[in-house]
Amino acid sequence: MAGYGFVGLLAKAIPDLNAILQQAVQGQWTPDRFVQTVADSNWYKSTSSTQREWITKQITDPASAKLDMDRGADEMQTLAAQLGVPVPNLQRAGEVWLWTRFAGYDENGTRAYLSRMALSGQEGWSDPTDVGGGVMGRLVNDMFKLSADYGYTGGGDLSGEILDYTRWIMRQGGQIDTTGWQSKMIDYATAFYAPFKEEIRGGKTVADLSKPITDRVAQLLEVNPANVSLTDPLVKKALTEWNPEGRAYSLREIEDATRRDARWKTTDNAKASAVAMVEQIASKFGFIPGGGR
Repeated sequence: MAGYGFVGLLAKAIPDLNAILQQAVQGQWTPDRFVQTVADSNWYKSTSSTQREWITKQITDPASAKLDMDRGADEMQTLAAQLGVPVPNLQRAGEVWLWTRFAGYDENGTRAYLSRMALSGQEGWSDPTDVGGGVMGRLVNDMFKLSADYGYTGGGDLSGEILDYTRWIMRQGGQIDTTGWQSKMIDYATAFYAPFKEEIRGGKTVADLSKPITDRVAQLLEVNPANVSLTDPLVKKALTEWNPEGRAYSLREIEDATRRDARWKTTDNAKASAVAMVEQIASKFGFIPGGGR
């Protein structure tokens, strides 16, 4: 089995691959044939890359995998405590963390998943695609998404507000959807993001309106756009304040404000601009940059 390297270890660890492993040994397959057969197996095709990476890490570096699991469990327990969701123990919290990774959830998705658990009263969590779904799960997911789309945070307890609203909808009977919640989000957004109220009333979300702003601010500050949120001072100014002329700030005005921001001074763009200015001044007055005059 030494000739099959890690994939041989993987096959030994996965029951579904044992048959392939035995065939490879008995038939004296080349490592390339073995690897290709594993890649063509139902297990490989039905397992996400995230799951395969995790299994790989468990086999090649179990200590590091355990450390990741422990950290993830701590994160889940902290988040669960914030949401009021009971997590029985560290092991279960780690399993929840791992499942949300396999499901590809971002932070909002994870919060929605944990909230569904609270709503359904289930503590024995396993696969997030199997529990907390149905009508209630769909409502919670949709309301979290609408909240993010319209920049609504619920004053610090969004999860509790969504859960209460979902329970209220379920008690009413009749049409069960998020029409009322969406109206609430639109009313909030038109008041808080007043310079763009007409666009919001016209069907655009705050996420739609903020994207060109966050993208440009991120570009000028040389950071990942994902790290520029609606709470960034520059983005908040652009979306919630009127300019001196009583209209929404233009993108050009936001670009100018970004260049005046303390963070911009440390970027490569700022350094290049400063160098260009020095060279321009030197040229105008007959100095040669670096020439000692």
